[in-house]
Amino acid sequence: MLQGSAAGGFMAIAASKTLAIAEPRTRAVLFDAFAIFDPGPVSLAAKNAIGDRSEEFMRIWRTKQFEYTWLRNSGGVYKNFWDVTKDALGFAERHLGLRLQPDTRQSLLDSYFKLQPWPDVPAGIEILRSKGLKLGILSNFTDAMLDSNLANAAGLKLDVCLSTDRVRRFKPDPQAYAMGPAALNLSQDEIVYVAFAGWDAAGAAWSGYRTFWLNRLRAVEEHLDTSIAAAAAQFDDLIKFLS
Repeated sequence: MLQGSAAGGFMAIAASKTLAIAEPRTRAVLFDAFAIFDPGPVSLAAKNAIGDRSEEFMRIWRTKQFEYTWLRNSGGVYKNFWDVTKDALGFAERHLGLRLQPDTRQSLLDSYFKLQPWPDVPAGIEILRSKGLKLGILSNFTDAMLDSNLANAAGLKLDVCLSTDRVRRFKPDPQAYAMGPAALNLSQDEIVYVAFAGWDAAGAAWSGYRTFWLNRLRAVEEHLDTSIAAAAAQFDDLIKFLS
């Protein structure tokens, strides 16, 4: 979490952005998976398995996870996100000189199938559904990962659940973002995309979406010459943006 004047400055910027109102033509909202599901169980599994070095381990694992997707996009050498996640875990383990037991390694990986919605998501989704909006997920997760986590969130009703594995490209590749309009049978400017990570917000904006950055971690905005429509830390702010 940001601290001091930097945190205050960023939140002031984010708050000012949330005052913008989405245009009336919005007919659908697509979410990154982590905008819906709290990744906390992964961090908890790491803490239980590794102890005091778990934060460092998680930082390396997550960084390599996404670096590998971007490298594979650039090199045209595809592996799905589940396999990339395993490769990134192996790097983090070797980098820190750890020797995890096979069952420990598997429990870390399995935590990606045990995510739960953020507390404000179920009620927020129902409010958006009541407005007649189509709702969905567009994620680098495999279909199996998405199906498992949706099963954990009984009652969460979505119209589409899209894995970029189907086009064998990862976000922020334009082919990945193009899945949304095709699946919803809408033009891109009728869809608001809700990102969890700053790089995903930038990528979605580059691809042409009106993008809302649900910046739950209050991260610093990326310097990537993009125009993000709004940014805030709470689902309620997304609802206001869409009102």
